[in-house]
Amino acid sequence: MEKQKEQFLKEYYQLTSNLLETDEVELIEQLLQERDQCIEKVNELDQRNGAILMSEAIKEELRRIHPLERKLQEKLTRAKQTILAVIGSLQKEKTIKQQYGEPVAASVSGIFYDKRK
Repeated sequence: MEKQKEQFLKEYYQLTSNLLETDEVELIEQLLQERDQCIEKVNELDQRNGAILMSEAIKEELRRIHPLERKLQEKLTRAKQTILAVIGSLQKEKTIKQQYGEPVAASVSGIFYDKRK
């Protein structure tokens, strides 16, 4: 079981590394789903064992994964902030269009009425 867990952690490491290298939304989504499946398999192995499987090889894999996880969290946070900024600007643009409507065509005749006398 420990060898299986170690293999899943290696796969998890590789998927995380691939996530850091790509900017394609579809690929990111797919890689995140595959990572979730790896986590589920690791959790399943631990539950079947009745305790958390831990060996030196597993600990080493976890030490390798930790810095990548931190970098991935930073990347995802930056992407989230960028998306939120775009959404905010689109909402602001929508509000402005609703408030002012479409631009009104100027009078072509050139007549100007002054309310003052």
